[in-house]
Parts: sequence; C-alpha cells; structure tokens
Amino acid sequence: MQSGQGQYKVRSRSERHQLEAKKEKQNKEVKPRTKAKTHQLALLLMVVAIIALFVGSMIGYGVLGKGNPLQVLNPGTWIHIYRLIFG
Repeated sequence: MQSGQGQYKVRSRSERHQLEAKKEKQNKEVKPRTKAKTHQLALLLMVVAIIALFVGSMIGYGVLGKGNPLQVLNPGTWIHIYRLIFG
C-alpha cells in the first residue's frame, strides 16, 4: 500500500548540487536601491548631522562653557569663533 505522502524524487548528487546553488543564488539576490531612495537617505543623513551639530554645540556652550545655550544660534558667536580660529 503506497500513498501519495512521503514519496520524494530521488536526485543525483549533481542535481542536488545544482538545486542548492540555485537556492543560494536566489537568497543572495538583493533588490537594488533606486536613485531616489538613495538620495532621500543621503538628505536625511545630512539633516540629522546638522541637527546633531547644533545640539552638540548648544550642550557644549551651555553646559561645559557655562553660557546661554541659545547663544550658539547667534551669528555673532560664530563670527567670534571664526576670528579666534582664522584671525
């Protein structure tokens, strides 16, 4: 008494190898990113970096420098820093 369950096709070693290689290739294929998605990611990264720069400057100026953290947003502060570095 044979039923339809439990019957497998017997494959040769080379057939099994080819099937395994095909499965590995399918698993390794990665959907390529579109240009728009890459540009959006780069823009988001730049925005986050700029925000981190200002937050870090405010923390450094306010907490470590014992000044007003909002003073970092004043252009006069940046002119003073520029003159200290390059003047």
